Amino acid sequence: MAFLDLNKEQIRLKIYELSPISDLAWSDLSLLFETQEFKPNEKLLSAGEMAKYVYFIHSGLIRSYVLTDNGEEFSKSITNSKNFYAPISSLVTKSPSAFYVESLTKTIISKAPFSELEKLHQKHPDLEHFYRKQMEWLYIQYERSEIELATQDAKQRYLNLQQRINDIDNLIPQYKIASFLGITNVQLSRIRKNLR
Repeated sequence: MAFLDLNKEQIRLKIYELSPISDLAWSDLSLLFETQEFKPNEKLLSAGEMAKYVYFIHSGLIRSYVLTDNGEEFSKSITNSKNFYAPISSLVTKSPSAFYVESLTKTIISKAPFSELEKLHQKHPDLEHFYRKQMEWLYIQYERSEIELATQDAKQRYLNLQQRINDIDNLIPQYKIASFLGITNVQLSRIRKNLR
């Protein structure tokens, strides 16, 4: 099986996990995805740009983050392989993105134009159902992150991140992990030292 066929098969399997779709819907949908490779720290989207794509991550990690006026980075999310990612607020409201999206590691993604996906929803109700299930799943992840931030200390959030993304400490710089956890590098160093 060719490389691109394997990539499309990964997408199909992820879709079927959430909500099976018809062969005809998959046939139309699969034509929209284009595969692309990113080096570490390459931008998929910059703040101020209009988002256009929904992404599926085949391998690697991406993050979304905001920059403060004084240049501090605050990571909004880290998404690992075999997952979809979309800058929802920009896509849905058709407004410029408030945040950046970048590859954290060498990353292979497939992207599909959101505008074309919307057209397919009208043609295939099962795709609309999948979209709703994906939005529900994303909301659950967002809610879980909010609850963790409000109820867990930084050490527990760090352990959760390590569990969710194997070998995270060797994949990305410490300051990006600290940014995601909402703590400083010094605090993360102390947590890591106490866990040894």
